Amino acid sequence: MNVKFKMPKFGRPLSKGGVMKELLLTTIATTISIVLTFGTAQYFEHRQKEADARMLAMMVIHDMDNTVELLRRMAKEDAQNTEEARYVLDNLDKVDSLEYNLMARVLSYIKTEVSSQQQYPLDEASEKVFLSSQDSWKNIDNPAFIDAVQAFYVYRHGIFNTMNSSWRFRKPISNDAEYEAWLKFGDSRPDYQDQIKEYIPRREVAVFLDGESLRQNNLNSWAEECEIKCNSCKFAMGITDKELEEYVKTRQVKGQSVKEHELVGRWIIINTADKIDFFEYKADHTFISQYVGYENLPYFNGRHVCKQTRKGSWELRGDSLFVVIKELKCETDASKVTAKPGMEKQTNYFVEDYKTWAKDKEKKDNEAAGFTKKYAVSIDKSGTKIELVQVMTDNDGKAYDDKFYMTKQEK
Repeated sequence: MNVKFKMPKFGRPLSKGGVMKELLLTTIATTISIVLTFGTAQYFEHRQKEADARMLAMMVIHDMDNTVELLRRMAKEDAQNTEEARYVLDNLDKVDSLEYNLMARVLSYIKTEVSSQQQYPLDEASEKVFLSSQDSWKNIDNPAFIDAVQAFYVYRHGIFNTMNSSWRFRKPISNDAEYEAWLKFGDSRPDYQDQIKEYIPRREVAVFLDGESLRQNNLNSWAEECEIKCNSCKFAMGITDKELEEYVKTRQVKGQSVKEHELVGRWIIINTADKIDFFEYKADHTFISQYVGYENLPYFNGRHVCKQTRKGSWELRGDSLFVVIKELKCETDASKVTAKPGMEKQTNYFVEDYKTWAKDKEKKDNEAAGFTKKYAVSIDKSGTKIELVQVMTDNDGKAYDDKFYMTKQEK
């Protein structure tokens, strides 16, 4: 802003009246300058407070949307898990031929390793930020919105308190019940078939499965009510779904674009005692990825190894990485597996089931060879960590982001 004021000229002789006039002009000029300076600062400070308040409001509404999505996902997963558990219950006479992963999923569904008060944890991070931001409440200057948000959080706590206290939501095989069952097995550590035979016929499991319809009703009605409350908050603040989507994207973008020479090299996804997963991008635009998993179970000594190796090509286009998988090889290695005394049957079943699974996976993946995967890719400032985001679609046709991170292996 260019504002010019007449300033006194002290280099020329002035009369008494002229001096007073010049001093008065100086005072006026200084006063106006101060008002403009501080007024402009206050204006920009006010605008920043408004922007911060709106960001806080979008954070809260995004938290509400996540709650709605979580409740609906829980309802869907509960229905799928109940269906699988009923299938196992109806086929107990064929338990020795049931799929290994199916039994693992069912056991995971009916067992819990925590107390009933902790089965359904609540993420309160955004709630605590909002409730502790008293200054932001003033900046939002929308009592209706603040009251609605507080009411939502009270309602959500009621939902999770119900889930963690109601017997209808409580998993039937508690940590203590599992401990008692293992004591009964004695020295012969139970495999999945033994555990299925032990737990599935129990009355508490049947009661839990019978409660699925009520859980569905509760979860879906809670999700619907939370969505209504969320929409009322969006309306109160004038926040559109498109604006919220842009906010979510802004939160997700933390890195910068990747250059080809930065991508070349070996990138580790995970490297632990029981699994290794890496990608190696080569300068000729080919790649190799490998996942190696090591398993040791109670009924055998040594470690079973499963290795999946993929080969293909890659290409960077702007902020996107395109990967074409052209070949998959899936191998299992049980050469170092030795059954414990009396555990030969369980060990052989595990090894043979894994072989069948590996053969089927290799066949299916190679039949789909040539399919292109697209990832949004960004790299951090150090150039040593990459974020990859792939847009996936669930069974209901809803899109969601699947993220994973890779760290560059030092040479």
